[in-house]
Amino acid sequence: MPAKTKKRKSKSKHRPKDGSGPDDPIPPIPLGLPEPSHRESLKALLTGEQVDLNTKEFMGCRIATRVFDHLTTHEIRDLKTVFDAFADRRGQIKADSVRRAMRALGFKVNKQEAKEMVADMDLDKNGTIDFSEFLQFIIDRQGTARDVQAEICQGFKMMDYDGTGKLSLENLKRACKEAGVQFSETDVRDMLEEADRNGDNVVDLEEFTAVMLKTNLF
Repeated sequence: MPAKTKKRKSKSKHRPKDGSGPDDPIPPIPLGLPEPSHRESLKALLTGEQVDLNTKEFMGCRIATRVFDHLTTHEIRDLKTVFDAFADRRGQIKADSVRRAMRALGFKVNKQEAKEMVADMDLDKNGTIDFSEFLQFIIDRQGTARDVQAEICQGFKMMDYDGTGKLSLENLKRACKEAGVQFSETDVRDMLEEADRNGDNVVDLEEFTAVMLKTNLF
């Protein structure tokens, strides 16, 4: 007699109605709001705080978003140069330095106004403000200042006789001679060394700007 063949029972690919059976190897995609970025999640995890959507990080600082509605990134960089010339090591400036910085930018601010400005923005009441708060001062007083930055750039270009974008010892000596100011070569060399922060024996526009603002020559 021929051997009986056993029919294999085909396994159903469908899960039983009672929900038992193998799990779906591809989990369903959850619906809802987009998840926060890895950076935001990490910050929230480490600090236990919500991400501040009213500020943006730029040049290593947290800056109020309203600033970017009024100033370009180039303008913010230029103002950072001015701010750093008067700021302390913590990146803060006091009321008297605020007045000097504002005056260097062409704003007319007296001591009392500077104190009131700092008091209005100084949330932790330590008598200082940070770069973001300084930028908001600038925004609130726009239109009342002369363009000191442009004047400094123009002065730099006039002294850059070689067109190299840097001022050498010879450039400074010639500028002093043409202005009718008498300085010894030692004096001029001392001025160059004081301005030359990176030690390349010349003064670039950033170094020149810092000196002009710090000495209130503009």
